[in-house]
Amino acid sequence: MPDVASLKKLIKEVCPAVELPDIRFAEMEGLTEADLIILIAGAVSSAKYIVGKPVPADSLDVTDLKITLTQDGFTVNEGKARDAMGDQWEALLWLVNGAIERGYVIEPGHIMITGAVGHIVPGKPGKYEGDWGELGKVSWTID
Repeated sequence: MPDVASLKKLIKEVCPAVELPDIRFAEMEGLTEADLIILIAGAVSSAKYIVGKPVPADSLDVTDLKITLTQDGFTVNEGKARDAMGDQWEALLWLVNGAIERGYVIEPGHIMITGAVGHIVPGKPGKYEGDWGELGKVSWTID
């Protein structure tokens, strides 16, 4: 994919997404860029994920979104969508190109998660809500 403008022509919808990972590495330090691409593109670390309601990709600026995560009503994480490589579209372009270079075929309907916003929060029992502002909210419970 040559650039973000070309990529945007192919993306119909965006949605809030929460990944509940199982990283499977004792230490995150020392992982290479290739390791991360394989983890992300292959969903190798994804134990579960939750996707909110999709909206037209051209209806908002996803990179300017502020995201808040609460657990049992208390804020446990805040960040901006640009935390993922400085721009959601650049992060998606990097992810798409890395996946294609490694032989993955991206089909309509595939979900691609562009990266952590703020910091990674270990999942503990409780009621959670992720709020992406105009993109929407996602709620879940960990028992």
